Amino acid sequence: MRRSGVTRAAAPSTDYGVWIQFCEEGDFTDFTQTAVLNTDLRSNGHTSARFSAADVVPFSGGTVMIRWVLRLDAADLYATPCTTVSID
Repeated sequence: MRRSGVTRAAAPSTDYGVWIQFCEEGDFTDFTQTAVLNTDLRSNGHTSARFSAADVVPFSGGTVMIRWVLRLDAADLYATPCTTVSID
């Protein structure tokens, strides 16, 4: 994992919550947990998330700023930069 120029290794056999957070003027607000990333004995992991058309209806025609966060025991261990997402 990489955050602010510091590389952190994921722990083996660990479950990380994958969250979407809204980014607003330097503040971050949890939106939803989208997946659980399970690492193996070598600390490797893979996961994916899907959203239905019904899931994004409240945001239709809008633009939001989000970031993805990996969380363990209520601590955010890694976060992507904020990204602009436009919903058609």
